[in-house]
Amino acid sequence: MIASGGDPNANFSYSITGQPEGLSINANSGNITGVITIGALTGGIDGVHDVTVTTSKIGSTSVNTNFSWTVTGPFTIDDITDQNNSIGSNVSFFANAYGGDINQPISYTITGQPLGISINTATGEITGTIDANASTGGTNSDGIHNVQITASRSGSTDVQDLFSWTIVDLPANNLPWLEDFQGLANGTIV
Repeated sequence: MIASGGDPNANFSYSITGQPEGLSINANSGNITGVITIGALTGGIDGVHDVTVTTSKIGSTSVNTNFSWTVTGPFTIDDITDQNNSIGSNVSFFANAYGGDINQPISYTITGQPLGISINTATGEITGTIDANASTGGTNSDGIHNVQITASRSGSTDVQDLFSWTIVDLPANNLPWLEDFQGLANGTIV
């Protein structure tokens, strides 16, 4: 920042707020320096930071300079951990992609998911109820599904996340602890 005016014998001082993570201002020179960190991509509102630089000088009124600072980075997608569910489970979680041109929408697709599961193409929310046949689905018909989430944003290369989703068939009569509990309730467990 360059300032002028006021008492020629007084020095300017500078402060900054709202700047992207990793940046600071030299209080004497007004130089904004630093290394923008990955956190700046999700700081502000979708990487758009409303910055205020305040210039002060003894004997003068402080002046604020306001501007927007947009931080973009490579388009990427967060990893989703491997999932494990039983048939009939209700699921809801999100795929999260970010970076690239924030003025372009992100769209999501899913492949390889268990029966009963879909993705909201605009929000990345993965929802549904695991279908009874999902425990015999997957590449080897063993209930292990190799799932791929693809996120797309105009002007960026598509990004993917791969994870394993295991579905097991656990009806109540296959749970040994439930049989023990039922025996205890009937007084038959010794």
